[in-house]
Amino acid sequence: MTHLNEMTDDTRTSVRLLGGQTTVVMGGTAFTFLVGLPFQIYLARSLGVVGLGTLGVAEALVHTMGGVLSFGLASLAVRYIPEYQIIGATRAIQVLLAMVFLVLGCVGALGAALVMPLAGWLPVGVIGPESMALLGVLGLLLPISMLSFFLAQSLRGFQEIRIMVLSTSVLALVCKVLLTVVLFTMQGASLRAYAWAMVISQGVAALPMGYALWRLVRVLPAEDERTPVDWSAWASYAGTNYFAGLLGTLVGNLDRIVIGALLGPAAVGILMIVRQLQQFPAVFHKAVLTVVSPIFAKLKAAGKMNALAHQLHLSNDWIVRMATPLILVLAILPDHILMLYGSDFSAEGTSLLLLMTFAVSISLGTGPVGILLNMTGHHVALLRITVLTSLLVFVGYFTLIPVFGVAGVGLAILVGDSITNGAGIWLVQKRLRTTWYDPRFRGWVLPTTAAAAVLFALRPAFEGLQGLGAQAMLLVAAAITAYFVFFGVNLLAGLHEDDREVIAAVRARLVALLSRGVQS
Repeated sequence: MTHLNEMTDDTRTSVRLLGGQTTVVMGGTAFTFLVGLPFQIYLARSLGVVGLGTLGVAEALVHTMGGVLSFGLASLAVRYIPEYQIIGATRAIQVLLAMVFLVLGCVGALGAALVMPLAGWLPVGVIGPESMALLGVLGLLLPISMLSFFLAQSLRGFQEIRIMVLSTSVLALVCKVLLTVVLFTMQGASLRAYAWAMVISQGVAALPMGYALWRLVRVLPAEDERTPVDWSAWASYAGTNYFAGLLGTLVGNLDRIVIGALLGPAAVGILMIVRQLQQFPAVFHKAVLTVVSPIFAKLKAAGKMNALAHQLHLSNDWIVRMATPLILVLAILPDHILMLYGSDFSAEGTSLLLLMTFAVSISLGTGPVGILLNMTGHHVALLRITVLTSLLVFVGYFTLIPVFGVAGVGLAILVGDSITNGAGIWLVQKRLRTTWYDPRFRGWVLPTTAAAAVLFALRPAFEGLQGLGAQAMLLVAAAITAYFVFFGVNLLAGLHEDDREVIAAVRARLVALLSRGVQS
């Protein structure tokens, strides 16, 4: 077991880095939540459950083709840029960026040209004429989204988080919301109008990321002696991530296609809304992973295994504490949340939302064990687990959906996530000699219990409540109350040393900014 009794300079630096950059990511996450949730409700009510399901099938096909054509190349940026910066391999960074950008641009354009002809081979029961018509617009997302994702991963590799967050979380969402509202107002609510809003907003968001990456590459130091490019290592890592990512893409999109064929587009619309709601607590996980992934790679390259273990426990702790109140809201008030989207969503989607919430709780509760294995050279072992669980989820789709309807998706994913994360904890213990558990995790119990008790006490207030506005306001109040109670109890129980370190760093930065403002 690897454990730190005292905070070293390395861990103190990594704590401050993780805390500072995670604060930036969480700002973008808060904006996404505040703007994205009302927009989702507006979109669902404008397009209806059938229209949303039709969009979902077309979108699933585009995302699946994007996964097929990605070749795992974008993952190279997060894995190798931090390492190459440590050893000063400037040329390797330049070659990596140029090669991946060229390949993804070409295959993305090819995919955009082939998506409609390939979709034409699918049975009519899988993709209807409405979804087929959308592919002409959504196909343009292929090259744009593939390049945009690579740019974001490259900025992560350089640990330039601010521009990435502003582009992907703020600029893209604002453009999509404004364009959708304008087009719906001018032309009426239509799937084609929303598809154009998606394409244009994604393209606009890529521009500042491309410019920021160009500036970062320009100031890289020149090498005295060129470091040779390890093509075989690149191929191994990209290939492993490609296969794992492809399985994830298929699992993440096959449910829409299977449900569309078996249950119709309305069921797909319900699944889409539930998946979007499930992603809200998951954004805390993604926020921390965005920052901690290159930190894992740097610490491993420098041989600082104690700091690596400390970073795992710190990340896990912050993920759970930030996400738990929202998970409790989804688990205790699922029917009332879905009622915001319409009675059809609430009647058919409550069980699915509960199951998906349990699944995301398992993923968040086990922390970043998967990305830790991936960034420390154990990606092949992780891939074997991913293959096994993906096959189980595939089988679950075809056996559980006909029996349980849309809830069958949640059951299949719950089983798959439980096995994947449990095996990840075991691998971290075996390969890195680091246990997942840390005594600080005991601090989750009391705040969680208190917040859950308050939400159960608030639940009767929703009965008989009329009006969308009143329901929305009460749900917002319930979420704010859950966070207030959770962190209030957490504060009373005492802060961890890592928390105090981040608070001290933020306070010092604010004092410096205020002093600079006074002097100017």
